[in-house]
Amino acid sequence: MKRTLFFLFVAGIISISSLHAQQLYAGMGGIKTHFQIYSDTTNLEVTDQILIKQAEKKSYLDAVYQAGYGYGYESYHLEFVTNKALIVENFKKRAGRDNEKKIKMIFIDANHKELATVTRPFSSTNSTSSSQPDNNCTFYSIDLINIPLLLLDKTATINLIALEAI
Repeated sequence: MKRTLFFLFVAGIISISSLHAQQLYAGMGGIKTHFQIYSDTTNLEVTDQILIKQAEKKSYLDAVYQAGYGYGYESYHLEFVTNKALIVENFKKRAGRDNEKKIKMIFIDANHKELATVTRPFSSTNSTSSSQPDNNCTFYSIDLINIPLLLLDKTATINLIALEAI
């Protein structure tokens, strides 16, 4: 009887201590990833990265008609931390064209073969930077809506390039 109580006590202590050791993202269903992340030819030297499901919302307001609409969805996000900036490629503004800032994502497999290239509005990327000059980390979260998970499964390297109209 005492042995059983002692065993249950030890098992309880071990399970409680392991719960506290769990990372926040793991408790929310996030998965640690190991992509090599570049921006053009610059290795972003990512210190931490995860894949996590998040809720997104979009809303629009038309001031002329005083009407609006919105919707929500769930999608996976690639989140990572780096102290290097994304390379920005400029393109010429053209009338009648989509001149919004974009992010180009090139997915590359372990044999250095390009699997796919996806261009998304830069608004699908959230970033937060440290305000301290001695700690210039930037935290990125990229919405991966409409990007197949099997593509991510076969990907070893992701090349990210910001595209901006001039």
